[in-house]
Amino acid sequence: MGKVLNVSKQTVNNWENNRRKCDSDTLFKLAKFFGVTVDYLLGINENKKPIEDLTEKQKQALQLADQLSDEEFNNIIKLVISMKRGT
Repeated sequence: MGKVLNVSKQTVNNWENNRRKCDSDTLFKLAKFFGVTVDYLLGINENKKPIEDLTEKQKQALQLADQLSDEEFNNIIKLVISMKRGT
């Protein structure tokens, strides 16, 4: 990882052990390397992909899901799981 980011092993070790935090430029490089968002790396968002990388179907599903209450969302998930199982 150090070679990819052009930093020392010690620097990577410090990040891994929470002794130091990487700068924003390095955070962007890490996100690009792993194909995830910076928000995902920081634990802010569980979506790994940037919204622009989602398919139209995925974008539509996210927009609809945002309009549901927690109870409605959970019921939809249960329904989809049962449909996938064929029950």
